[in-house]
Amino acid sequence: AREWQRQAVAGKAQIDFSAWANDKNSLNTTGSKTLSEQGIQALKRVEGFSARSYSDYSQHTNGYGTKAKYAGETIDPQTAELRLKDDLKHREAFINRVAEARLEKTGKGLSQAQFDSLTMMVFNLGLGQAHEVHQAVIDGKDELVPKLMNKYVHAGGKVLPGLISRRQQEAGLYNYGAEQLSEAETATS
Repeated sequence: AREWQRQAVAGKAQIDFSAWANDKNSLNTTGSKTLSEQGIQALKRVEGFSARSYSDYSQHTNGYGTKAKYAGETIDPQTAELRLKDDLKHREAFINRVAEARLEKTGKGLSQAQFDSLTMMVFNLGLGQAHEVHQAVIDGKDELVPKLMNKYVHAGGKVLPGLISRRQQEAGLYNYGAEQLSEAETATS
């Protein structure tokens, strides 16, 4: 196994990369994307479900990691699904803008796995974070992106083991998508 695969497997809520291998649309690098069903399921596993809100550093969170309307709010799984999908629209739009800038600059798009990994990271960090990761994506520096992703493991001024695992998994998925594209380019050459 490659190093990024070993690191990703070390996490407790593991991302199954083979889910992207079986998706015939995973190599489509043009057009607007949304988080794939595989990505949604992986995100829900990583976030977990909480009906009652809890303090999550800078906000109260419930459902599948979305912002609660008030402290102590309780929601059902259906409401959590709706909030997750609504919240993802903003994250997806942002990553689509990054992907468009990359395509304009390098002529290369993002695989579905790369898009999903970046969307999951932005879901966790927020839209105004990880500028250097996004710039490396735009510049087409795929080998640098996972290293930069793994820097975002702090919350409340502390390194959190859960964030280390999460970033390793997201970085592994990004690498997996980059390798898919590279292998597809080699096969068509």
